Amino acid sequence: MAKKVSRLASRFKAALESAEEDALRAAEALKQAHEDLIDELKALAAELEIITVKKTKKRLTLTLGERSVVLALSDGERIDLSFQDSPPDTHLHFSGREWVLHLGEGQHPLFDEGLEELLVLGLGLPRPTDEEVDDEEELEEEEPVAADAPDEAPDDTPVKVDGTSRPHRVENKDRTAPTSSRKAKPQIGSTVKELKRLW
Repeated sequence: MAKKVSRLASRFKAALESAEEDALRAAEALKQAHEDLIDELKALAAELEIITVKKTKKRLTLTLGERSVVLALSDGERIDLSFQDSPPDTHLHFSGREWVLHLGEGQHPLFDEGLEELLVLGLGLPRPTDEEVDDEEELEEEEPVAADAPDEAPDDTPVKVDGTSRPHRVENKDRTAPTSSRKAKPQIGSTVKELKRLW
């Protein structure tokens, strides 16, 4: 009887140890997700150059003009956020793999779909198009066309015809015009670059 109980106790001990390890890994992943979220939002503001970021112990605020998106920072899986006319219960939730924006009845992965909604609805930025082209790289680039190769020198070797030496001139008639090569226009799809261009 004691042996059966001992085996059961060992199984529970193993299960408890495994659950504790899983909890530690989940807590570490959540902590890293919070840090990454703040870093990403700061990086976005720096790239756009028109959004200011202010962080306190309890809040992170993105501001553009008179409009702001406010995130109520916490250590948990949920971060409440608000902006002008934001739907009730708007918040971010960490699913264990990524942040998800809960906006009204809709759910959007924060990167990049949900973040686009926050910038458009919360800060009033123009919605970027599906196809963005970098203005500086839009112009076609053409390689220089090689100059025509000079004709080969005529062959003036004398040829005897009816006992008389006459110069025999041979011209190179096989002249192929070089073709020009054109580089394809680079297409760059970047939400940040398109927003800067539209703004």
